[in-house]
Amino acid sequence: MLRRNNLIKYSPIYAEVIVLRNFPKGCRRVLDFGCGDGHFTRKLFGKAEKIFGCDIDSKKISINKKASKNIIYRAIKPDGKTHFPNEFFDCITLIGVLEHVKSEKSTIKELNRILSPGGVLFIYVHNKGLLGFLDTANIKFLFPSIHRLLWFIFFGGGSYKKEFVEKGNFGMFGDFTKGKKRHTHN
Repeated sequence: MLRRNNLIKYSPIYAEVIVLRNFPKGCRRVLDFGCGDGHFTRKLFGKAEKIFGCDIDSKKISINKKASKNIIYRAIKPDGKTHFPNEFFDCITLIGVLEHVKSEKSTIKELNRILSPGGVLFIYVHNKGLLGFLDTANIKFLFPSIHRLLWFIFFGGGSYKKEFVEKGNFGMFGDFTKGKKRHTHN
């Protein structure tokens, strides 16, 4: 049985703590790739001269821009391509994102393009582990009808439409890039 401290040790929150404790000094620009609601991006404030966050969820980017005037937020395309110049960032964080993108390889290639030589890339992904086959994030792919029913019961039909139908207009299916077939683990 896992003790509570082991659960924390392998959680995204612990990954954030590791990043913050080991953040390189003297960074001019840092990017939180796949920033979502900007929670972690805001924790990076003061760690570099300029903080950037990007995500394919343009609604979250709009909300982030209003909430944090001193952080630069940008919406990116579902293919993960950014409009940042080559070698622009001294540090990039990618926490709990890689398993949600359609192509891990093209995402890493893009991050390599925009990371300066000698720059630092922090990556956190969930480990498949012994019980990886029980990953609830894959229910929507394996059993779409059951997923739709459960979502309707717990969150309502309007919420399902917003999360899984309307987000499709800008390349997403829930919190996954459209075209992704499952929640991957490494």
